[in-house]
Amino acid sequence: MPDILHRISIDAPLQRVHDLIAGTDGIARWWTGRPLTGEHTIGCSFSVYFGDAEKPAAVMQVLTDTPDHVVWQVTDGPDTWIGTGITFTLRPGGRGTTLLFTHSGWLQAGEFMSGCSTNWGAYLTSLKTGAESGAFAPHPAGEISRWDNPADQEGSMTTEPTPGPNAARLERTYDAPAELIWELLTTATGLEEWWTTHGFETRVSELELRPGGRLRYTMTATAPEQVAFMRNAGIPLSSELRKTFTEVAPTTRLAYLSLIDFVPDHEPYEHLTTIDIEPAGDRTNVVMTVDSLHDETWTQQHRAHRGDELDNLETAIRRRTM
Repeated sequence: MPDILHRISIDAPLQRVHDLIAGTDGIARWWTGRPLTGEHTIGCSFSVYFGDAEKPAAVMQVLTDTPDHVVWQVTDGPDTWIGTGITFTLRPGGRGTTLLFTHSGWLQAGEFMSGCSTNWGAYLTSLKTGAESGAFAPHPAGEISRWDNPADQEGSMTTEPTPGPNAARLERTYDAPAELIWELLTTATGLEEWWTTHGFETRVSELELRPGGRLRYTMTATAPEQVAFMRNAGIPLSSELRKTFTEVAPTTRLAYLSLIDFVPDHEPYEHLTTIDIEPAGDRTNVVMTVDSLHDETWTQQHRAHRGDELDNLETAIRRRTM
């Protein structure tokens, strides 16, 4: 698994650097720019917030806190962060302290990981200048690589890569305006109308429509034949699924990463889907591009499932427009 690594030389005593890392007040000074909640105590957790957000951007559990070693584990936040570890190793050296920073356990490298590495470098520089002279530069000054600026791409917001060379294109044309299709793709009530397979229902529990935002939903078997099959196979009737939005361009393009963590004897990985929406007179073309999965059998089954979803979307559109 790829890691983010940084090495910083800080002209300040090791104890001062440690105290800025291992305390919620210190973290707010060099990183978040606003107060944290929770405790920086081994076994406890703290939450970090940015800007005016009411919901924490991430939740960290403190695993280790010694004078020269601090370790956090991310327990909530962007899906690509959950389960990753953040480690600060401090060494006395020369006139001050050497900091070795690691953000480890990423499932795969990508543009979002690269942006996070850039921002970590900026925030660690804020830690350095703050420890040396009191000149901290927390958020938003340290947010060099931003995911929430609509001006980055003419109204769109993006954090992630394009589909791979073996991706499949699934195309449909619907008798509906792009605005209605966007609503069905990006709202909880809209998704619950069609985003499922035969014999199941979907309930959305979390939806943050922004790059880096999460979608969580539960699929539950409801039809008698599906319930019987699931029980006979020893499979839970309900499963929670998670996705992370990577691109949000209202009424034109949507992309997200799906966490594939349910394949027996296979390491979890992320899978990219992009959806392009284009008006065609009174109708609208929709192109869903889906990356391949880990083998051909799973790939073909997945593509058939996504095709069924697009058929369900047409049924939902007809119900809305009748």
